[in-house]
This record gives sequence, structure tokens and C-alpha cells, in this order.
Amino acid sequence: MARVLITGCSTGFGRASAIELTKRGHDVVATARRSATLDDLDVAARLPLDVDDDASVAAAVAGAGSIDALVNNAGFGISGPIEHVPVDEIRRMFETNVLGAVRMIQAVVPGMRARASGTIVNVTSLAGRVTGPLGGTYAATKYALDAISESLHNEVGHFAIRIRVG
Repeated sequence: MARVLITGCSTGFGRASAIELTKRGHDVVATARRSATLDDLDVAARLPLDVDDDASVAAAVAGAGSIDALVNNAGFGISGPIEHVPVDEIRRMFETNVLGAVRMIQAVVPGMRARASGTIVNVTSLAGRVTGPLGGTYAATKYALDAISESLHNEVGHFAIRIRVG
């Protein structure tokens, strides 16, 4: 049984992952910006977490205890013609989808390295590989997370830390 911290468990893949991994016997720490959205989840722990905030990341990781696996799921998408999507909105999306994942990685890797084990799953998207009209800004965040995952694999794989994208 592994202790798994999942970001972005309010809805969608994060919530579904928390439910499924709990069914499979894992100790799931479900997180969300608004922790009240987690009240009905039957998991080991529910913690508030805003991946855009360094202090929130530090508090959640400390509150979770020893983390065997991290699922970087928190994120959102904005679609529209690149020429019309406000740059501030694109910046906000990169902050959450890319830098939020990096904050979490930086917070958990030292403990995983010390234990010589761990798994990090970065939830990306096919859109990060193939994109069409109106999806370029979102796809860019997912492509960036794919690139970070590939590099991270080479940086920490020899410490028995596995990196997966999904």
C-alpha cells in the first residue's frame, strides 16, 4: 500500500483517481484549492492545496507525511484563437498547469530521493503532442509538462524515482 498525494481532486480525473486508488488499497491524500469540495471523498486524508502558492504546497506536503507517489493533476484549460486569448489568462494557466506541478515535484523529490523510491505521475494530454485550432495555449502547457517529465526522468531515475505521464 502506497501513500499517494493527488492534486486537483475537486472533479474529473483527480477525483476519479482518488476513488479508484482508494479502492485498490492505497492511502490517498486528496487535495483541492477548496477543501470543502473533498468532504464526500472516502480517502485517508483531505487537505487544502493551491499549487500556485509556495506556502500552500509546503503545508500540504508536510501535512501529508511520507509520500510514496505524487499525481500532478491540478490544472485547467482555456481555449480560443491564440490572437485573442488574453496573455494574463495564458500566464495564469502556465502558473497552475506547469509551475504548480514543478512546485509539487520540488517539494516531494527530496523525500523520495532519501528513501530511494517514489513515483511521480504528471497528468498531461494528447493535446501536448497534437493540437488543432483554438487549443494552442492549453496544448503548450501540456507539452511543457511532457518536456519537464522527460528531463526529470533522466535526473532522478537513478534514485529509483519513476516518472510517468498520463
